[in-house]
Amino acid sequence: VGAWVPLGGGTNQTIETLTTLDGELHVGGRFLSVNTGSSSLVSRHLATWVPSGGAGVGVWRSADRLAGFNNSVFTAAMLDGDLYVGGEFTSIGDTTFHRIARWRPEADGGRGAWESVGGGMNQSVFRLLPHEGRLYAVGRFTQAGGVHCNHVAVWDPQAAGGAGTW
Repeated sequence: VGAWVPLGGGTNQTIETLTTLDGELHVGGRFLSVNTGSSSLVSRHLATWVPSGGAGVGVWRSADRLAGFNNSVFTAAMLDGDLYVGGEFTSIGDTTFHRIARWRPEADGGRGAWESVGGGMNQSVFRLLPHEGRLYAVGRFTQAGGVHCNHVAVWDPQAAGGAGTW
């Protein structure tokens, strides 16, 4: 019959998106912390649920690595083993990102790192969709990587010699 089971104590604000990477669940949204049951863990707008058994068994951990996003994460998608996130944010920690970023788990000697995605967008990104090796984005933006577009763009990570292009 099935049953709904909470994941830890949830978050302190709305979750907008979720995706998986290497067996872990990544959630993004408007929240600033996740509830571990006995305490609260600061995790600004992105967190990871690491399962360790049956439904609802596991632990939350902060997924922001560079002190967090400065604003909401609305969407997350996987493409070629990388985690892409989009939203209203313009920085992760002290590094500038223009409303879209890519987590590359193999970067920085396998420790993982956030990277810019083609210069980003001039306004919010609401949804990301991977399809046939490309990443489609929709939102409030009218420019992607400096290229004029009206609220929809496609990222080709293999174009420009592997540097990617909008």
